[in-house]
Amino acid sequence: MRQHTAGRRLAALILGAVLVVSACGSDVLDEAEAPDDTAASAATTAAPAPADNDTADDDTADGMADEEPAATTEAMADDDTAGDDMADEPSGEPIVIGAVLGSAGEGTYQSSINGLLAAEKAINAAGGIDGRPIQIEHCRDEVDPNIAVQCMQDIIDAGAVTFVGNFNCCGAQVIPELVAQGFSVIEGFMLTGGDMAVPGFYSSNGGAFVAGAGQAPLCAALGATRIAAAYVDVEAGAQLPPLIQGVLPLAWPDVQLVASEPMPLGTTDYAPIAAKLIAADPDCVLGLSGRDQVNPLIKALRQQGYTDLIAASGAATSVADLLVDVGPADAEGVALPLTYNRDSAGWAQFVAELAAHNPDRVGDDISVSAWLGVYIAADVISQVGTDPAAISAAIPEIVVNYDTQGLTKAPLDWSVPGENPLGIPLVNVRNWDFVPSQIINGEEVISGEGWVNFFTGRN
Repeated sequence: MRQHTAGRRLAALILGAVLVVSACGSDVLDEAEAPDDTAASAATTAAPAPADNDTADDDTADGMADEEPAATTEAMADDDTAGDDMADEPSGEPIVIGAVLGSAGEGTYQSSINGLLAAEKAINAAGGIDGRPIQIEHCRDEVDPNIAVQCMQDIIDAGAVTFVGNFNCCGAQVIPELVAQGFSVIEGFMLTGGDMAVPGFYSSNGGAFVAGAGQAPLCAALGATRIAAAYVDVEAGAQLPPLIQGVLPLAWPDVQLVASEPMPLGTTDYAPIAAKLIAADPDCVLGLSGRDQVNPLIKALRQQGYTDLIAASGAATSVADLLVDVGPADAEGVALPLTYNRDSAGWAQFVAELAAHNPDRVGDDISVSAWLGVYIAADVISQVGTDPAAISAAIPEIVVNYDTQGLTKAPLDWSVPGENPLGIPLVNVRNWDFVPSQIINGEEVISGEGWVNFFTGRN
């Protein structure tokens, strides 16, 4: 795996679209569980199994990581990642799959990488795609659109046939460039408005807007009426409080957003931010950022005596992370809207493969999205080959009634554009649902009856 360190203004398209409201074909998972002779050949590639902290500086001098091809089975569900029945080791020229990743938070960056590489390792351990290994090429955007576009181009120049799991600052800049060159993004985790509104980007979730802004409907569903929010001080983060103000009246007209405070990148002292939030007398505080900011904020809130509800993003932190960073007592009762169902067969497979890749890593929504994207990409490639334009054309034909083994509320259907419930086209948004959860006695407990709709608060 090569990492390119070569990543403009964060897109605000979603704000304009959503605030107007005040707001799959072949089944990789099933094939892997029950492969047959007619299923497209397994997906796999050189699986490096890097160390726990696979950062920008850990590759070799020429930019290439040491990699040893392993073996895997084709698609998701029935893969033998434990290595009991290893397929023939893939050989030949690797099939390159690219990802442009963000670097605003080290935790989210590492989550993306570990999901990508866990799938790469498992797929290669099953034999690759038609016996060829897959190879993940990734880069960091450095929160700079020019760098994001350049590292995208570097990955294309390295031979990428498609892109997956993109979680970066600059969808409005990167995705049009990708599409212009015949590429698409498969199962990107939506972060900016560009991701939601630019054709050629396919996702199974509402991204950071549901995982982030979805904290407000979750708090409302848990009985909160006065909500305060702390958001990462970048343009994408600043979109979230207005989005929350637009969504709450749809289902909870008596719930108010009473305060919102920015958290600048690089903040080390969260006490002043916590004090401002507490001064607004909320009964729920939202942490609209990643683990690097949210967990210290939770600690600061608890240290100042705040005992009411706190929500964090299941895309950015996990129960295990919270218990380590915050401690069991202060993490108790923290609520998380989960983009993917932890009680599903798909999640169980992901957790097993993540552990095989990196046993020290904990899964979250960002990493499972990246992992799922590699599997879907492998399935599409196995059916149509490695021509980028052919892959792009085939995605909406193949990903129809696409079974994710319960990771998503409904099977994926990328054959039609997405819409929100009020009919405003948002192209890439197809699932506005999340699973509500809370930390109870140190465990993640699913609240209510499972999936909750972002706009209506109903199952």
